[in-house]
Amino acid sequence: MSSAYGWSMSTNEIQNYYALGQEQHRLSGDSEVERLRTEVILDRYLPPAPAVICDVGGGAGIYAFPLVRKGYQVHLIDIVPLHIEQAKAQSLSDGIQLASITLGDARNLTIPSSSADAVLLLGPLYHLTERTDRMKALREAHRILKPGATLSRLPSVVLHPSWMAYHMECLRTPYLGK
Repeated sequence: MSSAYGWSMSTNEIQNYYALGQEQHRLSGDSEVERLRTEVILDRYLPPAPAVICDVGGGAGIYAFPLVRKGYQVHLIDIVPLHIEQAKAQSLSDGIQLASITLGDARNLTIPSSSADAVLLLGPLYHLTERTDRMKALREAHRILKPGATLSRLPSVVLHPSWMAYHMECLRTPYLGK
């Protein structure tokens, strides 16, 4: 089944694409503005450290490691085994300890309910093109959030400051229905 855009990616396709190893450095060089702008927005809207943050679909930890340096307790979850290996290697080489680094799927998280002060869902909604998959991921993110916590589901391609700020403000534990 394809999305409204005429295409969709299976879990295997996502894993095969990212197995090429290019994601770890994607947000550097010419793409660094995306990372820097996202960090500014996150600084503005995340609760203060030492809040518990789940970075779901967080790749090799491009946002997780800077957040740990700021005093957050970050759980990194990604569906791609290579990203998990890269995050663990970076943790060892930099001496930065994440709360956890776990292989997992945004649509079926093993994290306890009401345990996170914030959830970053920056990558999964980009790849989950089917509405049912996106809703599963959003429901899971909402499930693990503490009441009144923050859900960040910014699409990685949206960089306009007012658009990002609007989305961050509107996404504080949204009603997701059933």
